[in-house]
Amino acid sequence: MRTPDLFRLDGKVALVTGGAGIVGRPIVRALAEAGARVVVASRDGERCGAFARQLAGEGLDVEADTCDLASESDVRALRDRILERHHKLDVLFNNAVARAGGDLRHMTAAQWEAPMRVNSTGLFLSCQIFSEPMQTQCFGSIVNIDSIYGMVRPDFSIYA
Repeated sequence: MRTPDLFRLDGKVALVTGGAGIVGRPIVRALAEAGARVVVASRDGERCGAFARQLAGEGLDVEADTCDLASESDVRALRDRILERHHKLDVLFNNAVARAGGDLRHMTAAQWEAPMRVNSTGLFLSCQIFSEPMQTQCFGSIVNIDSIYGMVRPDFSIYA
């Protein structure tokens, strides 16, 4: 067996949250090029759809869906749509991120909480809800993406 064959994902279904963003795009492409059927999910359905259509035009098996990870009902609905279309979920890349903007001294609690709902609660909900079909299948992989942007961003004090 050739080494590249060890990394084939033929027949696997993968979900990449935040898949239309700067970090998510190469993840989606790599998974699709390895043979996975990839669901790209984002709050921005238009951008997500355009990216999925671009990759599908290149012959890759990619589709777009929308989801706000801050909403438990949205996450559950996305899981249900994936299972309805594909009957399984093998890989989850939690890559979505929301950022607070502005100066910490002038930020309201609501401005702070909005990205925390995506970055913390959304991560929790995704792991919890998307792991359910993986547990039923007795197989699955969850990859949580993080960044060091808070260490290099000029206003890193508000990085969540």
